[in-house]
Amino acid sequence: MIIMEVLRTVLSYIEEGGASLRPFLFIGAISATRRILAIGAEMSISGETQRQLTREDFTRRMIDLGINAVVILIIVIALYLLARREVK
Repeated sequence: MIIMEVLRTVLSYIEEGGASLRPFLFIGAISATRRILAIGAEMSISGETQRQLTREDFTRRMIDLGINAVVILIIVIALYLLARREVK
């Protein structure tokens, strides 16, 4: 999906002579969501193998999840503002 978004942006730039911010925001949202899912999968696998997470590892993963969630929230707000600007 990320490659398709980049290709769509390149084609848009060639056809219209300008680039849109929207595809890059979608790529960022997909990337942050993928990272959240990867952290969840890592934590569930470590639970199945009975390997205990250290307090530092757990804290690091929770901070990573929080930062990715904030990034997604910011991207959603940016997409909303872009859509609102286009309506006017």
